Amino acid sequence: MIGQTIAHYRILAKLGAGGMGEVFLALDTKLERKLALKLLPAQFTQDESHVRRFEQEAKAASALNHPNIITIHEIGESQAGRFIAMEFVQGRTLGTLIGERLSPDQLISVGRQIARALAVAHAAGIVHRDIKPANIMLRDDGYVKVLDFGLARLASSSATLSEAETLDCTSPGTLLGTLRYMSPEQARGEKAMQPSDIFSLGLVFYELVTGRHPFQAGSPVGILQAIISKTPAPPSRLKSGLHAALDALIVRMLEKEAGARPTAVEVDHSLTELADQHSREIHREVKPVIARHTVGREKERMELRAGLESALSGKGLLLCVSGEPGIGKTTLVEDFIAELTAEGRCTVARGKSSERLAGTEAYLPWLEALESLLQSGTNPAVGQMMKQIAPTWYAQVVPLFGSDEGTARLTNEVRAASQERMKLSWAPSCRKSRGHAPWCSSSTICIGRTSRRLICSVFLLANLKRSA
Repeated sequence: MIGQTIAHYRILAKLGAGGMGEVFLALDTKLERKLALKLLPAQFTQDESHVRRFEQEAKAASALNHPNIITIHEIGESQAGRFIAMEFVQGRTLGTLIGERLSPDQLISVGRQIARALAVAHAAGIVHRDIKPANIMLRDDGYVKVLDFGLARLASSSATLSEAETLDCTSPGTLLGTLRYMSPEQARGEKAMQPSDIFSLGLVFYELVTGRHPFQAGSPVGILQAIISKTPAPPSRLKSGLHAALDALIVRMLEKEAGARPTAVEVDHSLTELADQHSREIHREVKPVIARHTVGREKERMELRAGLESALSGKGLLLCVSGEPGIGKTTLVEDFIAELTAEGRCTVARGKSSERLAGTEAYLPWLEALESLLQSGTNPAVGQMMKQIAPTWYAQVVPLFGSDEGTARLTNEVRAASQERMKLSWAPSCRKSRGHAPWCSSSTICIGRTSRRLICSVFLLANLKRSA
């Protein structure tokens, strides 16, 4: 296959293979970008069940617009067979990390991202049914991507007939999934709902923490019996120094009764609280670091200070710090923000950007900044204003922070939201508010660091309104 062209995709290298097809690194000759191309083996093209599951993988993943879920570009058919064109994720599977000494911060970060991806899928009524280390990628920049929705099913009772036929085509009593990561209900051949994904995620957490699987047996049947009937040892018995809260969370996720397990949202909340607690413990233990001061930038510092004062007086500004790489742009801005944080004059929200995200996740920096505003809890009016003025954005993070009567409507809306719509939903709101984010007052200053090609990182400082 190497060197061949399928549709307008030129095959560059083979990345791997699985039960539902082979995956290749390919070049999109129209857009000049690399992506992953998944091909259904020729022997399966006449098998209706394989074709249906191959198609449902693309449909299930494409229905979920979330940074931690693989992005599907296209599904098609050529002389070589059926294919799915998807985002190329450069990194490692979690399977390669088992046994490595991950720091508490790394474990919590990875766990939260997976939980958030599942929270969005479950809110949309989709159950993955094959959560395992090999189906979760950790990108080189720290982002997690959940892959392979080939066994996904639609759990919503309100699904249309066509949706149900597409995403729920499993006969009762059929064992689907990867044996080592099945839930007890999957092992018994019962219907797998959202709690099944939580059990499988608990198995992944257990392996990442301890380096071993909780249900050891000498045969496949023995593993199934252990999953159904045996209670695993708490991870803390195998991993000394494990935080009690994380130990308790994993134990809850591995409860035999589906109703006793936490939801994906609750898993994320627990890990967020653990991250905050861990951060406070570190700050208590670490001695204060000597403040860093930029030398020879008095003029620029005065301009930044003047820009902030202008914004606080009601004249918002967008300030971009530009220049050649390596001259200290980031240091200058970070020092300035650190001063404002120490003064307590502003709420700081951060969003990271890079050229890699420009094609598939250009909106991600803003989403991260808005999410940090909700997480900070400094202004309860932020969420209400965001929901009223930018519901598409709000629905991206609302499953993480609780729900109300409008959550279902917003979730359904964001399922159909394209990236272009995400960008456009920001722009009109900004125009209506004279160039400022609608949930901020006119006293807003955006400070960014630019290169010759694009804005690399954005720091948003805002005086937030105190009422909706």
